[in-house]
Amino acid sequence: MKCKYANISDQIPGTKSDLKVGTNTNGVVTEKQGRQLKKKIKAQAFVECSAKTSENIITVFHEAVKAITKEKNKGRYWGCL
Repeated sequence: MKCKYANISDQIPGTKSDLKVGTNTNGVVTEKQGRQLKKKIKAQAFVECSAKTSENIITVFHEAVKAITKEKNKGRYWGCL
């Protein structure tokens, strides 16, 4: 998720984490790769999640709210995409 106007850092939801289970993991981003990208682009959070199993879906939104709340308290909130 990227905020358009405010100085709020990016959030990286690593979707389809349920696909990592099993033998065919071709093309699936590992948790290590996700964390490396988070560090590289200076994102606030990387959360693996799965809509299929509902794993960490709420956590993704909690991380986004934390980022918005943090910046809103600094008076820099303008809206997110």
